[in-house]
Amino acid sequence: MSTLLIFDSFGVLADEIAPRFFRNHFPEEEAMKRKNHYFQPGDAGVYTYKEILTMIARDLEMDEAEVKREFRSYYCLNAPLLDWIKRRKGQGDYLFCLLSNCCEGLIDEVYSSINIHDYFDEIVLSYKEKLIKPEPAIYKLALERGRKYGQFEEAYMIDDQPKNIEGAKKAGLKAILFSGDESVIERFS
Repeated sequence: MSTLLIFDSFGVLADEIAPRFFRNHFPEEEAMKRKNHYFQPGDAGVYTYKEILTMIARDLEMDEAEVKREFRSYYCLNAPLLDWIKRRKGQGDYLFCLLSNCCEGLIDEVYSSINIHDYFDEIVLSYKEKLIKPEPAIYKLALERGRKYGQFEEAYMIDDQPKNIEGAKKAGLKAILFSGDESVIERFS
């Protein structure tokens, strides 16, 4: 039997992007309001990443190319953790799932330097499912999809947001609040 490890993307496997952009332009409270204004509908599948960047440029009266450049400047993958996942995938002791709140096009762009399917058995994205963390239903969907790849004794959600950890627990998963690579690698090596 194996263990299912479900990873959040932004804040765990890749740096946060939208919060950094908005914090660069607004005080903290206003930054988070604006980030949510654009990206919550995107996470629900209403807008694509490209459409969101266009709206931000228009609303902030910025050059769209400059907005895209700034967002791209924040793309940074967590190479040590991704390398660990890739080495462990297929060895039989773990199944790996990516579960992310994101808009269409964002994962493809941020992870364009790797073949993400080499790392994850299953990928569950909010915009496709019309479900958003911390809704328990999206975690249950990840569990169900993980079962396609084999039986597992335990399932863990690894996320950097306490509210998402609580949502995972409500769905019956064990959960780890991500505090750095060692919080995962040491525990599961």
